[in-house]
Amino acid sequence: MLSDDDQSFHLPPHNTLAEESVLGTLLLDMEAISVVKPVLGADDFYHERNRNVYRAIQKVAARGDPTDIAIVQSELPAQAGGIAYLVRLCESVPNLQNAEYYAKIVASTAIRRRLIQAAGQIAQQGYSEEVDQDEALTEARRLLDQVGQARQTSGLAKVGPMIVEFLDQLMPESDVVTGKPVDTGFIDLDRLLGGLHPGNLVIVGARPGVGKTSWGLCVARNAAVLGNKTVAIFSLEMSRIEVVQRLLSMETEIDA
Repeated sequence: MLSDDDQSFHLPPHNTLAEESVLGTLLLDMEAISVVKPVLGADDFYHERNRNVYRAIQKVAARGDPTDIAIVQSELPAQAGGIAYLVRLCESVPNLQNAEYYAKIVASTAIRRRLIQAAGQIAQQGYSEEVDQDEALTEARRLLDQVGQARQTSGLAKVGPMIVEFLDQLMPESDVVTGKPVDTGFIDLDRLLGGLHPGNLVIVGARPGVGKTSWGLCVARNAAVLGNKTVAIFSLEMSRIEVVQRLLSMETEIDA
């Protein structure tokens, strides 16, 4: 694994050699951007001049131009080191075939830095007596969720295999492999949506007090009872007892 001789115990996690290696690879191999871009963002670089170089490479690649030293240098700000630094980056590449590996190292250290930053902010919330404990917990979850959010960007994909995958999902027998849609129990809605599909996020919006939560519990109940699916219910407005009370009311047809 790549090591960083310059990394100090007191500095945030980073790997200078990996940063320089991935940038050098991008300068030498125009095709490498296709495997690096889904893994790495400019803010993942620890060193500011490396962030600037990566942004310049992204800008050049977006135009369809070769990401060589001469063209990238024209997009760099003055403080980024100039052509001499770009030459040094090219000379630092151990292996042109390892671009994705270098990128994953850089991305990993970036996540660790963000985790440390979030932990510091959470600690401040914990020490502050002025912050309500529920607010502190909510903020802590939000900060950790931001760190844990995976990069959703994907690389190029051929249309043919995606069409086959889509058609497989439309077939009635596509149950275990591709995931059969789950009926909501509302016939007209299922006719419009084709049921609830794996990987989808469905947001229900309406004015307060019109029954959004009740409707959501009905869908959850129908998926579990009628569809024989495992369902998890998360609620920020009702306690566990209130959720169970609503579900029992549905089953017994007695007003809650």
